Amino acid sequence: MAAAHTDVVHIEGIEDIDLHAPQASEAVQVKYLAGQKYASPKSLREPIRLMLDHYKTGARWNYVLYIHFSDFGNMPDRLDVAQVKQSLTKKTRDEGTVEYFVGVHDADLEDFCSRLRIIRGDAFETQETALIDALRVAMDCDGDEVLAIYIAKVREFIHERARSDDPSVRTVTRHELIDSLTVKDFLFDKWQMQKIGADRYLAAQKRKLRSSNFHDPTKKRAVYLEICENSLDETVRLCEALAGKQLGRLKSAHPWTVIVEGAPDIVRRLKVGLVRSDIAFNDGHEDLEFQSQAFTEPPIINTRGAGDKIQRSSFVLRLVTQKSFRVLTPTQFKISRLVSIGDEQAWMNGAADQVITLRHFEPAAYRQLMEEIA
Repeated sequence: MAAAHTDVVHIEGIEDIDLHAPQASEAVQVKYLAGQKYASPKSLREPIRLMLDHYKTGARWNYVLYIHFSDFGNMPDRLDVAQVKQSLTKKTRDEGTVEYFVGVHDADLEDFCSRLRIIRGDAFETQETALIDALRVAMDCDGDEVLAIYIAKVREFIHERARSDDPSVRTVTRHELIDSLTVKDFLFDKWQMQKIGADRYLAAQKRKLRSSNFHDPTKKRAVYLEICENSLDETVRLCEALAGKQLGRLKSAHPWTVIVEGAPDIVRRLKVGLVRSDIAFNDGHEDLEFQSQAFTEPPIINTRGAGDKIQRSSFVLRLVTQKSFRVLTPTQFKISRLVSIGDEQAWMNGAADQVITLRHFEPAAYRQLMEEIA
């Protein structure tokens, strides 16, 4: 069973796994009964009963029972109406005969049967090998890398999602899973910094930014960073440093855009800090209601005499939360160069022509680096 790129997977939804494709939804129940043998349709009672309960709500999904027995015997891959009734009939000492299909017409049971597939699940070792092979292809790496890096990351990702009470957290796409596993560059960067030392690594990052024209003020440049209480003061100073470079430049220069992610109170305090520092910034009125047109409008500038250098500007910095920035389409506001302080995120590639990720530094080092290439 494999999800397409456009499919959405819901972990611990109606069943263990709900797979939503554009044309249909599918509920997958997974059972691993290595100590049991398949004897009759009664061996499938509990998962079949749960699936029929969902069907009785009016849902017209497809259903998959992915099950492993130590001995599959003559287990079928489809059930007919008679077999479903056999499966869902239980005799107890207290209640006598219990029929879990009562109230469901035979025509509906026949429709239910047409939607139900039973798949023989592989042994754990075989499934592990298949998972390694799938990750090797998806991550374009070898089996050793899968075992060293990605297996643990996959389990961590699934367990974290499955434990959440928020249904939206338990919903994931193939792309999001793959994106969460992309840690090779992160690990290599960390190893490189430890190998050559923090100062030399910082200098190497500065050279990389300059060679990619991140120091060119005629390009629309942005920096993304997550802010918290501990990094607030350095973030204020970083914004001050980027804003301070704008005055005195040729009028073809674009002000920096700072995109932040953080608690609303921390973002508000960042803006208050800039106001107190007399930094004029444009946030598209996002504290009231974000206005794309106001945010993307160029600043009104005055030049020095007959020259082309900026003397005054209606704003010297754009500052906006990630949520507001992602309202913009590339046709409205396309970044040329984006510095991501932290992990690169999927939305960034569509928002900028080029993205460079910086990691492992303290906030003061980020400020120093950005100020030197600003």
